[in-house]
Amino acid sequence: CLQIHGDNGSVSMPLQVAVSATRTTDLDIADNTTTVITNYDTVYFDTHNAFNSTTGTYSYPEDGYYLLSCEVRWLELTAGKRFVTTMGGIRVENYMSSTASFETHNGSQINYQTAGDTVTLSVWQLSGVARYITHGKFQIIKVA
Repeated sequence: CLQIHGDNGSVSMPLQVAVSATRTTDLDIADNTTTVITNYDTVYFDTHNAFNSTTGTYSYPEDGYYLLSCEVRWLELTAGKRFVTTMGGIRVENYMSSTASFETHNGSQINYQTAGDTVTLSVWQLSGVARYITHGKFQIIKVA
């Protein structure tokens, strides 16, 4: 909570729970298989050391409301096929009406979480062959 110091009137607050990480290397996604995005190559900040960049798992350090946001860039999408990105309660799903060289999925949502709960960013596709992503971004901040 916010603290006002009587000696000089300065104001301080505790470190806000937050994480931001990105994977910028390609990741193959097998057909009809849920794949957790792992091996994030850049962790911009992780205020409570709650994110495992190797497994892609975030463990909530405190009870509260959290804003989750994610972004995934799919490459070589095929017309008539489904591509899905999920994180916590976020679900971004596209049924491709035409072939595209890439498509970016973005989503955000506020969820109540209990300390110790975990979340990952995962993807799934049903195109008949393996596809891949070239970018995955994972962000969480406690809002209340």
